[in-house]
Order: sequence, then C-alpha cells, then structure tokens
Amino acid sequence: MWKGVPFKVSRRLAFLIIVSFSSVSGGFAQSTEWKSYTHMSNEAFKSGDYDKAKIYCEKALVEAKKFGPRDLRVAINSGDLGAVLCKLGEYSKGHELLVQALDIVKEKAGVDNALYASGLRTLAHCMRDLGKDEQANLMLRQAIAILDHQKTGKDCLASCLNQLTTLDIESGNLKEADELVSKCLRLTEAGLVSQPEIKVQALNNRAQILQRLGKYTQAVELLQQVIASYPKPSRAHADSIGSAYNNLAICYENLNRLDKAELASRQAVSLAKMDAGPSSPGVLKATSNLCMILNRQGKYKEAKRLIEPALNAVSKDPEKNAMPFVALNREDAEALRQEGKFGEAEQRLKTAINLAEKLNAAKVIMAGLWCDFGLLYVTQERYSQSESCYKKALEIRQASLGEDHPQTAAALSDLAEVYRRHGKSQLAEEYFKRSIADMEKNPQDNKILLSATYKGYAELLRACGRADEALKMEAKARK
Repeated sequence: MWKGVPFKVSRRLAFLIIVSFSSVSGGFAQSTEWKSYTHMSNEAFKSGDYDKAKIYCEKALVEAKKFGPRDLRVAINSGDLGAVLCKLGEYSKGHELLVQALDIVKEKAGVDNALYASGLRTLAHCMRDLGKDEQANLMLRQAIAILDHQKTGKDCLASCLNQLTTLDIESGNLKEADELVSKCLRLTEAGLVSQPEIKVQALNNRAQILQRLGKYTQAVELLQQVIASYPKPSRAHADSIGSAYNNLAICYENLNRLDKAELASRQAVSLAKMDAGPSSPGVLKATSNLCMILNRQGKYKEAKRLIEPALNAVSKDPEKNAMPFVALNREDAEALRQEGKFGEAEQRLKTAINLAEKLNAAKVIMAGLWCDFGLLYVTQERYSQSESCYKKALEIRQASLGEDHPQTAAALSDLAEVYRRHGKSQLAEEYFKRSIADMEKNPQDNKILLSATYKGYAELLRACGRADEALKMEAKARK
C-alpha cells in the first residue's frame, strides 16, 4: 500500500510488494505466514474489501513483529494497516501507524530511498483527509525530491505528482499544476509507469485544470474519455471515477446543462459511497455539489433533505470535514433564501465564510461566497450591501482567474444587474457591456449566461427609452 496513486483524484493505494522491500533491505528470510498474509491483504485491498484487508494486515503485522519490533517488515505492515484504517475512516489510528512506520524506515534504511518516499506519500494521503493540506504538500514535495533521483519507484513518483497536482488545483496554483500533470504524463508515455490508472488520474487532473480555467467544453470531452476507461467501475476504482463524475457535473453546471449535471453528480455520490462509506469526506463533498445542482434547478426541498443529515455528519467533526462543512452551509443558505428565511440564510453564510477565511480557502471559493451574500441581499432589495459583496467577488476573480474567465464575466453581469435594479443606469450599462464583450470571446462556454445578460441589458435599454436597441439585444438572446 506504500506504492500508490493519489487521494482525492483516487484514494486507491497499492501495497508495497515484497520484491520492493527486498530491494531496500538487501534481502532477508521470509516466513511463509508473513508473506501469505501480506499478499492476501494486498489482494483484498485491490478488490476494495477493506474490512478483510484490515484483518489480513493485522495478522501480517503480528508475524512481522516476530522478527523484532523495529524490523522493516513491521514498518511495511504498519504502513499498510495505517492506510487501510484511513480508508475505513479511522484516521487517528491510521496516522499513528503511518508515523511509526516511517520512523522505523528512517532508522533502518535512511530517508534517501523509494521506501521512505512511498511512506511519505501514504502519510500525505492521511494528512489530506485530516484537512492538513500544508503538511501533505511538504511531504509530497519531499517524496518527489527523493524519487526524482531514483531509478525505481516511478509509479510512486507519478502518484505523488498527481496528488500534488490536486493540492495545487485546490489552492489555485494552476500553472504549477499543469507542469506537474505534464511531468506525470511524460512518465506514463515513456513506459516508466506500470499502473494504467495513473494516466487516467493525470488526465482527470488536466480536465480539472481546464474546468478551473473556464474551458468547460474541453474539460467535458476529456472527462468523458476518463469515464469511458472504466464503464463499470469496481470499488477499487470508485474514487478515481467518482472524482471524474464530480468534475463532469461541475462542468455541466457551469454550462447550465443542469439535467446532465444532476445525473453526473448522482453518479459521483453513488461511487463515493461505494468507495468509503456514507460519511466520508468524499461523500460529503459530492453531496454538497449535488445539493448545489438541485438548488440551481429549484429542487429546494430535495436539496434540504440531503443537506440536513450531511450537516449533522460534518458537525460531529467540523475540523476534519471543514470544506464540506463550508459547502453544505452555502447550499443550506440558498435553500433557506428560497424559503424566504433570510435571517437564517445570512447566518449560514456567515458561518461558512468565517470558516473559509480561517482555512485560507481557495480564492474561487471565497468569490463564490461573496456572490452568495450578494444574491441574498439583492433578493431583499438591500442593494448597497449587494453591490459591496459583488464587488469583492469581482476583485477576487479578476486577480485570481483573470479578466477573460467566464466566472469574472459572470461577476460583471451580476453587478450590472444590481446596478440596474438600484437605478444606477450608467454604471449598469457599463458593466453589461464589459460582461458581454468578455463572454462573446467564448460564446460556446457562456451560451446560457450570455443569453441572460442580453436580456438584462435589454430591460435596461427599454427602461431608458431605447426600444430599438433593446430589440436587438432581445434578438441576440433568442439565438
């Protein structure tokens, strides 16, 4: 399990097989029982039977300890068991075992080897699930630095690159993320990586980068290729393909193809449950995305039915499930807004944004939260407050995504609409024109939003007595 592939994009881990261990240790006598239990735990894990893998890992660890408490075999089986426990949601115990395993490897084999790097990779996986992204980032960079100079361990290197790519995407560091994806794909194309899954995960990462850049149509095409690689995913592949469905749902949501977004999102939730159970971080993340899509379609009651049990689950340990907690509060606020419960909605958003700020959440999340506040206030005709919130969202998106990104154009359109409703016609027209000019550069990915913006601008023109110009905008909206 210490040689593996990424969390988030894929939480599947592959065991450190005996031959790899021998290459580090220089060879040693192997007991039949230890070898057998280690092999059986490996097979159980690869098939997705984590409960059985746990049993065999525990038996293998008992056999390993017969060679001495600080034997390298103890490190291997401790690391394996730690990784299995993390899959089962037992993060504290899993983390403890992974740290113990690394400590033994450091003592017996040093740190400049593939075994130690593989242990760092698995521990980084655990740290990520515990919400400790900074520590995970440092561990992955250390592992990559070790493996870059090793002749072996290329699967582990590619896995680390994929994991670090995921962290970079979530933090908005898209330039380095793209470089890491390219490096990973070069390894696979050179035939240095044995696990075909790794290339699939790298392509999934590249699609997510395209999504973050607002290139939704290109991302959809790539994600469809990824999903087609596993038409009937087993539990062992559930997380990697579930992640692809989740990303596909977000792309469809941005393209306003909400029926397809809902289907993809439901598939993501189903696969996340198959992978790690109903209360795992992956399930909570997929559920919050499904709730967002349901809210977008006006299915508020259905969203509310999903939000309440999910919020109860994350509230038990909000630190571990911090970002799902933020996302679920956002969607609960939207459902409450639609019910006219504005005070409760505002409180949910304040809870979400306070935690997001504390976590130094990605800029795209912060911008989304300010847009949520802006929508809540415009619904109540609190236009000055709405303007302030949309301006903050626009500033963040301009700085982090650039002027030509669809989400930046959307913020311009939102602000134009607030100015229109507030009676600030000159400012409204300025922002409508800027938004339309940006969206017309990429009409395929902005089709629905562009149509809505044309309609809003047409309403402004009619109110200003410019009926001929309004007719032209309305004609554009109908195309």
